[in-house]
Parts: sequence; C-alpha cells; structure tokens
Amino acid sequence: MQAPLFSLANETGGRALVNSNALLHSVSGALKETALYYLLAWKPASSGGEPKYQRIDVSVKGRADLRVIVRRGFINSQTASEAPAKEVPKNKKQEAAAAAEQPKSAAERELLAAMRSPLPRAGVATSLALGYVNAPDGKALLTASVELERSSLTFSKGEKPRAEFDLLCAVIDDHGKPVSSFGKSLGFTLDTTKPESRQHVVYSFQALLAPGLYQVRAVARDSQSGRTGSAMQWVEIPDFTQREFRLSSIFLGEHAPDEGAVAVGTEDAVQSVYLSVARRFARTSSIRFLAYVYNAAAVAPAPPDVALQVQIFRDNQPVFTAPLSKLKTEGLADTSRIPYMAELALESFPAGRYVLQLTAIDRAAKTVASQRASFIVE
Repeated sequence: MQAPLFSLANETGGRALVNSNALLHSVSGALKETALYYLLAWKPASSGGEPKYQRIDVSVKGRADLRVIVRRGFINSQTASEAPAKEVPKNKKQEAAAAAEQPKSAAERELLAAMRSPLPRAGVATSLALGYVNAPDGKALLTASVELERSSLTFSKGEKPRAEFDLLCAVIDDHGKPVSSFGKSLGFTLDTTKPESRQHVVYSFQALLAPGLYQVRAVARDSQSGRTGSAMQWVEIPDFTQREFRLSSIFLGEHAPDEGAVAVGTEDAVQSVYLSVARRFARTSSIRFLAYVYNAAAVAPAPPDVALQVQIFRDNQPVFTAPLSKLKTEGLADTSRIPYMAELALESFPAGRYVLQLTAIDRAAKTVASQRASFIVE
C-alpha cells in the first residue's frame, strides 16, 4: 500500500517518510536536506505536436555515487501559436465575430502572449498592488495599481522626455473566467523641474467584484523597444453581506521629509495616501497607511468602541508595537465604516523586509480583526 507514496515522492523530487513515530526527527532531516539546493532551469524545445510526458534525468558529472533528488518529468504544453489550427465550419456571423476577436496588431499579440504566459515577463520591470474596500450590494471595490520602472521605458529626447507604453490588465475568477479587464495605450512625460526619484509611472483601475478568489494580471509593453513586463497577484474578496467585524486592505504610501506636514480631514483620507505600488521606502521617509474598520457594534446613543494596534514584524518577530488607540468617530456620517490613517517614521528601522499588521478590537462585541501588508525599507 505504500508503493504509491514512494513512487509519487520519487517522481516529484521529494522523499516519502513512513513507518516512524519520530516525526520531528524525520521532518528536521527533510528541512536540513532542503536548506541548500541548486536551481536548474532550461527551456525545452517545442514538440510541435500534442502535449506529452517528457522525462528529466539529472546527474553530477564524474560523481556516480551521488543521487540527485529532482522532479522526474513534466507534461509539455502548447502555446496558442504552437497549437495546430482546426478547421471548423462557420457561418458569416461567426467568421465576423472571430475576426473581431483576433488581435489586430503585433503589439496586441505580444500583450496577449505575455498575459497568457505562465511565467512573468521582465523586459519592463512591473509591480502590482491590490486593495479593496466595501461597496454597495455586498460587493467590494478592488483597486489594482500598476507601476512601471522608469528605467525600463524608452524616453524620447528633448525638453520634455516622454515614454509611450501599452497596458493590459485582467481580473480572473477561480474558474479561469475573466470578470473585468482594462487595456489602453498610455504615456508618461518627465517633469524636468522635479526630482526624477519623485516621479513614478503608476496607473490604477478599479473593478466591482463579488465575494470570491481572484487572480489579477497586468502586462505592459514599451512601444519603442517592444519589451514586455508582467505581474500577477491573488486576492480574496470577503462577503460583506455577512456584516462581520473586519478590516479592509491596508493602503501604503510614502511621505518624504521634503513634502512637509499636511493636515488631512477624514473625508480626504483616501486621496491623502499616495499609493506606493512597489512598497519600497527610504529610511529617511515615513510610511503612511490607511485602512477601514467595518461593522463595529454600536448601542445607541453610544458610538462604536473600537481600539486599534499597529505592529511591525521582521522575520516573524515584532520590532515595533504601538499602544492601543481608540478610533475616533466624531463627524462620521456612517460609523459602520471607520477610516484609520497613521504615519510612522522609518529612520529607526534597518534596511530589510517588514510586515505591517493592524489589529482592530471591537470592545463592545469582543471580536478581533486583523490585516497585514509587507514592505521594504531601503
């Protein structure tokens, strides 16, 4: 009965651990064995036919005594360009619809190929950030922001350098069906009177989504060089119709010291956080963040009693913990949607990767909700 376990582990580059009550010893050995590894990659030649199983054999030259633990094979897949065309009788309406669906230019074909590729494209450095807030009818308003690295784009010469690029974004549900998309030719002009470090190539689009799991894909193409870049992220949209105590996504932005302090009212909170897509912040700046607390319990005439705590983690260890602070609800027309915005200086944080965690506590209902967002200090 254990033969399939050994076969599965052997074919996928793993190891079957059986007949042992000392699970800790087995797991520790497996972790130690995989702590150091080599990453091998190659691009197999197209088979030109139907998908089939391809065998992989890896060995160390001159060391027959060593055994390489590796995945033993894969089933190759065809791209749309490799798949043989099938003749299907069509009427005139079907032919016209098919012709309309076909990409009309080389740029469109390249964008669609990058969108369908299982591997990200790196010709244009592309970052993607997702965030959602509640919307009517139990849906969520998803904001997908795409940032392109300025050095990856080709700028024209002259007093006003300008880069042209194509952007294609799609939201796909857990059944692989596109539910929303955006495509447009865009441009970005450098302002020579401002520091280039403060000029980001960012574009955002929004989509109303029902509860569920979604994949968001973004593809960019530099019009001048033809280079393409892509990024992908998953997001799970909660069911807001359940009226559960919860947090929205955390929206992160950077506040540079040369920007000065700006007083912001509650109604302007969203606009005041200039969204950082790549989430890379200088140590000399401050991180500004915004989130919404939903469905806090309230017993009239008393307002909701919600406390929130801010924590920063590095390597799963807390390096900063702020005391609990009560959220203010004065002046809010809708206390079922309480915004929270704060700013934290980064000068005391060494360069590295961090995780920001917001924890909201509904003292009246005795419930807790939390949300996390990662960022990098440079």
